[in-house]
Amino acid sequence: MQKGFATVSFLVATVLVILLIAGLLISGRGPWNTPSDEVVACTMDAKLCPDGSYVGRIPPICEFAPCPDENGDNDKESSNETILETRVYTNTEYGFQLSYPDSYKALDDPDSLYGWPDALVLFYKGGQAYDVVVEVWDTKDQYLQKYLDDSGIYVHELNGKHITILDNSYDPENREIIESFATLQKTNEN
Repeated sequence: MQKGFATVSFLVATVLVILLIAGLLISGRGPWNTPSDEVVACTMDAKLCPDGSYVGRIPPICEFAPCPDENGDNDKESSNETILETRVYTNTEYGFQLSYPDSYKALDDPDSLYGWPDALVLFYKGGQAYDVVVEVWDTKDQYLQKYLDDSGIYVHELNGKHITILDNSYDPENREIIESFATLQKTNEN
């Protein structure tokens, strides 16, 4: 009888140990769960900063990262003033220029323009699509065949050509590029 009691006691103890280990695994409380093993996933939303940039949430607390001007790194006299580093794309063949932020690239080489046969330059900030597309057309009918109507594109007529500017990604900074369009003044050299 004592042999049967010892076997039952051993089985009960084994079951209790297994339940204890299972409980620790399920609750996440055990010596194998150190803080460095914890994975914290924050939501993928973003906060728009006063300078036009975006910041995301930072684990483990999932609060938004500070905006660039919230770090005290900003030497501006007024918090309402936005200073963007810009570059200028100039097209002397058709006589215009566009300013664009440093965060963009102006792509006008044949390899970049592949797939855009009428493009002069593509402004690209990163991501899956070009942000601003600048194309040249001989007639209004040509660009209307591609875009069906002229809503969503900006058209400038220069020297008998139609220059269209398409806001392809609707990034807020694209508007700055589009509005910076300027014709080049021709100088008379005698």
